[in-house]
Amino acid sequence: MRKVIYTLVIIFLTSFTSLAQSRTMYIGDVELRIGMSRDVAMKLLANKYNVTAFGSGTSFSVSQYNQLTKAHDILGVIGFENNELAYISKDLDTSAWPKDEGFAVGRAIYDAINDSISKTDSDGAKRTNSAMIVIGSRDVAQPNRGNMRTIDIYVNERQITVVIWDGSDGGKSVNASVAIRKKPW
Repeated sequence: MRKVIYTLVIIFLTSFTSLAQSRTMYIGDVELRIGMSRDVAMKLLANKYNVTAFGSGTSFSVSQYNQLTKAHDILGVIGFENNELAYISKDLDTSAWPKDEGFAVGRAIYDAINDSISKTDSDGAKRTNSAMIVIGSRDVAQPNRGNMRTIDIYVNERQITVVIWDGSDGGKSVNASVAIRKKPW
């Protein structure tokens, strides 16, 4: 079982380390590149998806209408600085995992990383040479009671986040996202 856990962690970290070299990311089926002009990025996305401004107008959510659910599915978030694409974020698809299996995979990754890297800073962050891994766990009382474990992995301009929810009512879930931005984290 331990070998399986460590294998999962190695595969997980290796795949995202290779992604860290890239400054491009897909939102839906549109390839975006950090540094591309605002006009080009907005035109590419607006031709296929709903693009909605929020905040100060430099950040936008990208969504697509889902006929089955009759709702908009968020595909990602983009942000601009000086009329250039500076931030791209999207959720990783965890819907193919049955809830119990997804929880088990997320928990295995969390435990393996948490146990294999010693704390080096007073802030509790766990760091390696080229990446920073921040692992957190906190009990939540509202709106639902439970424990939320988080894994944030920073490699150059890329941030990978895994959130594992373990509710006291038996509810369990795993969510994962990846983001890149112009400046290193």
